[in-house]
Amino acid sequence: MPRQALRKLACALTGLAAFLILAPAKASACRCPEHVSSASYYKKAQFVVTGKVVEVHPNAKGDGWTATVAVNRAWKADVPKTISISTSTDCALHFTQGAEYLLFLFPAPGGGYYTSRCAGNLALVAAGPRLKWLEQHASVASTAGS
Repeated sequence: MPRQALRKLACALTGLAAFLILAPAKASACRCPEHVSSASYYKKAQFVVTGKVVEVHPNAKGDGWTATVAVNRAWKADVPKTISISTSTDCALHFTQGAEYLLFLFPAPGGGYYTSRCAGNLALVAAGPRLKWLEQHASVASTAGS
């Protein structure tokens, strides 16, 4: 094989290898708006909590998760000390058992709560500015009962 043909083949194989290495394993159709304010997330949600994920399991359809969360703090509306949160579709929030989160929630049909990646949720360790906004502007709620 001539040298020029070998170079072309090497370039093509290198390009293919780079594509396979750099391409995401699974494309996501979820596109969250950028630069949304804490006030906007708060206004849209019906419940806002911080809490620790005590259990996570896949939902029945296999397109999301259900997490049991022990609530530490609540804003906007009262919630039980332990809640069940569902999340599904391309914008499902991927919960990690044992992790703590700031969560913006909505009532789920049939009970419990739901959320998504685009609702403003953050790992608690990354939620400093949003927590500060809540402490300054949000209505504190109760976590009584379960």
